[in-house]
Amino acid sequence: MWLRILRYWVGVAALGILYFITGRLGLMLEPESGFATLVWPPTGIALAALLLYGYRYWPGIAAGAFLLNLYVGINKLDANVQGVTAPWLTAGGIAVGNTLEALFGAYLLQRRAGFQPALGRLRDVLALVFLAAVLSTPISATIGVFSLWVWAICWALWPSRRLC
Repeated sequence: MWLRILRYWVGVAALGILYFITGRLGLMLEPESGFATLVWPPTGIALAALLLYGYRYWPGIAAGAFLLNLYVGINKLDANVQGVTAPWLTAGGIAVGNTLEALFGAYLLQRRAGFQPALGRLRDVLALVFLAAVLSTPISATIGVFSLWVWAICWALWPSRRLC
């Protein structure tokens, strides 16, 4: 019993660490600002983990995405601004989007397409491209942009700027 629980949490932690590391590597390919990149390897890793090990590993994706976005947010804050906390709400919002993207992509592939991870059928390849890559990725993009937009409004309007 305890071994199963320990194995689960080690798997969740490993997924979170892998998400964080591949996210940092992906941000090295950034064309602009450090928040956006043309290639995002953690999405594929998150989707593969959910397809191979199950939905229950979603906390690893959420934790890895949150820590990555918090790290990026802390490093991108203007050094001249005093008393500003890290954009933890924004990091949380982006992490929710990243997690929902992987969960929705895995759901579409498993429940709607009868996906087999071996990719031995043309049907599986097409499902991966159209269901996971085309239909689930706008979730993360939409929630991420919304989170950054809320942060910008909060930053501009909130007097103390300590709660944003």
